[in-house]
Amino acid sequence: MTIFINIQNKVGILMIKKYIIQLIIVVSLLLLVLIPVRSFPNSNSTSYFQIKDTIDPFMPADTLDSLMWHYDQKGYNYMLTGDYDQANIFLNKSLEIKKIRLSETDIQLGNSYVNLGVLYLQTWRFDDALLCYREAEQIYRRIDSNYINLGSVYVNEAIIYKHYGDYEKAKSFINNAIRIFSKRQKINYNLLKIAYYNLGNIEYSACNYNEAINAYTRGKYFNRGNDTLDILLAFTSIALCYNSLSKDTLAQKYYKSTIDLAQAYYGEDNPQNASYLMNYGIFLIEKLGKYEEGRKLYEISLKMYKEREGNKGEGTSRCLYNIGEYYFIYLDNIDNSLRYLQESLISAEPDFNDVSIYSNPELSTNRLNRRLLESLKLKGRVLLESYRKNGKIKDLTTSLETYDLVIQNIDKIRGRYNDEESRFIFSRQQYELFIQAITVSNLLYNLTDNLTYLQKSLEYNEKAKAFSLLISLRNLKAKQFGGLPIELLDKEKDLSRQLALYEERIFEEKRKGQNQDKVKLDLWEERLFWLKQQNDQLLHHFEQTYPQYYELKYNTKVISINEIIKNLNNETLIEYTISDTLLYIHIFNKGKSNLISIKIDSSFYSNIRFIQDFHTVPNFSNNAKLNYEKFCTASYQLYRILIESCSSILLENSLIIIPDGMLSYVPFESLITYPVYSNTVNYRNLPYLIRDHAISYAYSATLLLETQNKNLIAKEGLLAFAPDYSNLLDSPISDIEKGYLNSYRENLVPIPGVKDEVKMISRQINGEVFIDEEATESNFKQKAEFFDILHLAMHTIIDNGDPMYSNLAFTQNVDDLEDGYLNTYEIYNMHFNARMAVLSSCKSGFGKLMKGEGVMSLARGFMYAGCPSIVMTLWEVSDRSGARLMEDFYKSLKRGKSKAEALREAKLDFLKNADNLKANPYFWSTYVVIGDSSPLFKKSLSYLYWLTAILLIAAGGLLFYIRQQRIKKGKEAFKPDSLLS
Repeated sequence: MTIFINIQNKVGILMIKKYIIQLIIVVSLLLLVLIPVRSFPNSNSTSYFQIKDTIDPFMPADTLDSLMWHYDQKGYNYMLTGDYDQANIFLNKSLEIKKIRLSETDIQLGNSYVNLGVLYLQTWRFDDALLCYREAEQIYRRIDSNYINLGSVYVNEAIIYKHYGDYEKAKSFINNAIRIFSKRQKINYNLLKIAYYNLGNIEYSACNYNEAINAYTRGKYFNRGNDTLDILLAFTSIALCYNSLSKDTLAQKYYKSTIDLAQAYYGEDNPQNASYLMNYGIFLIEKLGKYEEGRKLYEISLKMYKEREGNKGEGTSRCLYNIGEYYFIYLDNIDNSLRYLQESLISAEPDFNDVSIYSNPELSTNRLNRRLLESLKLKGRVLLESYRKNGKIKDLTTSLETYDLVIQNIDKIRGRYNDEESRFIFSRQQYELFIQAITVSNLLYNLTDNLTYLQKSLEYNEKAKAFSLLISLRNLKAKQFGGLPIELLDKEKDLSRQLALYEERIFEEKRKGQNQDKVKLDLWEERLFWLKQQNDQLLHHFEQTYPQYYELKYNTKVISINEIIKNLNNETLIEYTISDTLLYIHIFNKGKSNLISIKIDSSFYSNIRFIQDFHTVPNFSNNAKLNYEKFCTASYQLYRILIESCSSILLENSLIIIPDGMLSYVPFESLITYPVYSNTVNYRNLPYLIRDHAISYAYSATLLLETQNKNLIAKEGLLAFAPDYSNLLDSPISDIEKGYLNSYRENLVPIPGVKDEVKMISRQINGEVFIDEEATESNFKQKAEFFDILHLAMHTIIDNGDPMYSNLAFTQNVDDLEDGYLNTYEIYNMHFNARMAVLSSCKSGFGKLMKGEGVMSLARGFMYAGCPSIVMTLWEVSDRSGARLMEDFYKSLKRGKSKAEALREAKLDFLKNADNLKANPYFWSTYVVIGDSSPLFKKSLSYLYWLTAILLIAAGGLLFYIRQQRIKKGKEAFKPDSLLS
């Protein structure tokens, strides 16, 4: 990547020429190192900006001002030569003088902070670098919010966030830099080129390959000088993207063009060609199967890297990794693979030199060395295979130690992300790591019966499930109990509100396609960027000033086995984890715990898909008998694997199910518990699992524990909404809005039965009911936080492309300040005190399945906003059936039943009275409880009063009887004969 260094003209043309020559040399050398390599996409291909104050190095240091310039020059020169310790000393000396001599708005003060930031970035002190860049931001912004150096700082900050893996934040910084660079009267194409290349790197790292190609292509377009190094960079990057997209012909074309151009530029045997040759070697091996040809390119590349970097270096480590991977995957040579991987670790870590494969480097707690982490991850995997071949348990224990080292490090990193989208990407990318760690710990537990390994397996399992949601809830807890002043909490709340507002405005404007207002969009995106900056600064202030907040926010601990057992009453908790060929089941009840591993094949996944389609796309007319038979077969086969396999520890009580992957779409209630052979379709009498157990669900055991004991206090009881959509035909809608609002509105047909549903519920539980034109989004936002139970009977609109914009459709009131669509993003920025939310709407629990996080549904948004228990639907609700189920559900709740037991009773009652059509699971199993299932009401005492009365009467009768018997005996004792004697 090109490095741009801004030169400010303060001396004569000769001095400028002198520095330009120096900078060309530096830029050329750095470019050779910074060419992206496929193995760890663009891991070091970062362009950053250095701001140099042009001074006369021969100026005598006899005044404070000249001493300031003298220190600045020495620090800068030390940084160029790689003496970072000396550079740090002199740059800080210069900064201290500048703080005294210069005003807070002086450009030179900002430049010093930038140079220190660059120094810290180069030495992987990312937090320190960010602090420096933020100081520079404040100075430059006071000068001009579109000051060109401000854009340069944003590029540097984006590079750091890319290192952290916070790609969404990195993109926001790059895009704002592009806006600043594009607003200048005279466009600096070099600046835009650098920004777009870095945007390409970020998109590539986030696996958005088409977007990365677009960014690289635009960067190439702005390479107006046709700089060969920039062309090399663009070709290499585009080749990597096409490789990842499996467009092999295009990828090969760009790989070959890159090599030809590099060899013409550098010379055929120049060490600077190493990365180009290695990338092509990877392509030949992985895509074309030309193993020997690719291996030879690896060996040539390694020789070149060592000539260029020595035994310690990024490129050398990367090449050693690729050779180790080649021996492992393609030659099945475990020993050679481990040897090369150990060399890769040694090359990546300056202070590590142990050649033993049973030794690992210590990882820094304040920097993320992705190169090192990737080598460790592969080493853990190879050690597992080594154990499987030779049975050496030390290989297995070292594999677990290696995985544990990586997981400890990434735990510290993902806690930094304030943006949920970045956490989603991270979870997806690291999911396989957790699966491998679970596999190793399970093997060790089975071999040793050591509970330490069972605990490790549970720990990794928990961290692989909805960990982003856990982090978010802990962040909310930190704000509540971290000692933050009320005025700061109010400020944070206001920022969250504004962020939600602009996110929604931008989203809706972009939906207009060709009709979007570019000026308005640009203004809003800039405003959103500033708001995010303010929010980040406020959160940073929280962390620095309030240690209790910091401790709560960055807590990565998950639940232990003993804590699970201690918190279970009459429930059995079953937690599933799916790998490609194995299903892991953790089972816990009040008395014991167990771990089961079951081999699965394609039939397991086929049965899940059938059950999902059976429920969500019902077929009541064609091939009814065949569908019935298929359902019975698939349902029972899943039951045998998912439930019957746990029978040795399963109690006849409530089940808490923690699904994984595709299992999130399966209603366990409708699984059948023994095989059924029948010539007639009879859904009503099938042996459903719900006949034996009340069932609830949870995102993870840790989340369940942290939410179920939540002390929520709401002043009011029930808040229920049942909107009306009959006014849509009369609502005015502009031509511009028609394109995107019609896609919503055409599905908003009136829902029969929902008004009766909420009225019926309100007769059982006191509260407020909003129906028809009163059931607006505004009313919900104003009222929601004050109520204990939220009941929403309305349409749900699912957006699988962007789950954060799935929404609940309230009454479309044109006089309302809101648009009538409460999207998930808005829910995330609300706060509820409700103990339960009932989303009695279609597919409120359905959404996009994200690896490592689960289903991105509206229900998840309510959990995020503080509601510990949600009753949701997995597919469309049959209106009348749903109303009847809800009536019985609330009746059971009022009698003191748990939510799971109340829903079970409602479903069983429905089945008992249903005809054969309505007994189909489609009509009754869509409602499920997720989260805390504990009762909302105390058990009714009326039956106790009757029982007590009966006992008292019985006791009274018994006492009367005993007394009468005593009296009788006493009379017999005093007979007349006795008296005479």
